[in-house]
Amino acid sequence: MEPRQVSSESLGGCVQQAWCQHCVGADRTPGAGGSTECVPAGLDDFPELSRTTGTLPGKYTIKLEPNARGVVHPVRRQPAALREKIIEKLHEMENDGYITKVEQPTEWVSSMVAAVRNGKVRICIDPSDLNKVIKREHHPMRTVEEVVSMIPGAKVFSVLDAKSGFLQIELDEPSSFLTTFNTPIGRFRWLRLPFGIKCAPEIFQRIMDQMLEGVPGAISVMDDILIAAPTIQEHDAILRRVVETRQLLAPTAYDPQKVKRLLDQTKDTQKYHHDHKRAGKPRVDLKPGEEVRMQPFPGSHTWTPAVVVRQHSAPRSFVVSSGDKQYRRTSQHLRHSTPTANCSWHRTQKEPWTEPP
Repeated sequence: MEPRQVSSESLGGCVQQAWCQHCVGADRTPGAGGSTECVPAGLDDFPELSRTTGTLPGKYTIKLEPNARGVVHPVRRQPAALREKIIEKLHEMENDGYITKVEQPTEWVSSMVAAVRNGKVRICIDPSDLNKVIKREHHPMRTVEEVVSMIPGAKVFSVLDAKSGFLQIELDEPSSFLTTFNTPIGRFRWLRLPFGIKCAPEIFQRIMDQMLEGVPGAISVMDDILIAAPTIQEHDAILRRVVETRQLLAPTAYDPQKVKRLLDQTKDTQKYHHDHKRAGKPRVDLKPGEEVRMQPFPGSHTWTPAVVVRQHSAPRSFVVSSGDKQYRRTSQHLRHSTPTANCSWHRTQKEPWTEPP
């Protein structure tokens, strides 16, 4: 069935992404309570994906620095208006297998943090002292620029959101006791990797990368999986392969409210750059020999004179020359060498960042 193009406002949970301009092919299916679910073609064959939180393979062990000394925090007082909701949420998480009661002394006890979002209470911990002695796994985390450079020519996209994220990783028993936290009704410990643990993002990224290894067109960025392909047929084939692979390796669930189906039938991703505020703004092409200003490194407050040598094969990337060296920079890290770009707030001297007049 040919996908239909619709506006992003009419898709409820669908969110416009930085790689395309329109959301298409996502049917609005009324759910319980009048809600909508945006489910790409191919996921309808796997209704069990949205029933519960999945479980990734293996149990993780949190490793501490030698001679680490435990810290026990007292109970953090919570607003009286939230007490009943917090207790109800704790019992719900205990029944779901996320946490369990602790009735023995433990070396580590963190404070509980309760946040309200959309009228619902969310429970996490403040492991600031524990994080100081946790050994990190230094696994590479992808940037948006890296992801865009990996999908040249792609026009059809889906984004799968792993339900409950880090909670899909189980902890072994010693690590579970490290995550003990105080609540208004006693101590609990996490049976799954909670949010806030320093090593959690890199652990999750590593597991996701291992599970998607060998699946072209599928890229994991934390708890999101981007499916990208030039055609709808290729996209749907990759999507099905990703779902089947993750079902084979682990009964992993996806959140149907966050599954996004994105498509731009006329524009190519190479004509767009990533913009955190608004997606889909084309940039003017730079020509060889053109004088520009470049950032020595992303995030730098200085702009160095350079000359465009040629366009790089990566999307919206250029090879520029500065001094006796050549660099590859994306268009968002380059500026035209104009009087505006050369004014005091774009000088090569390192100065505190200030907005232009």
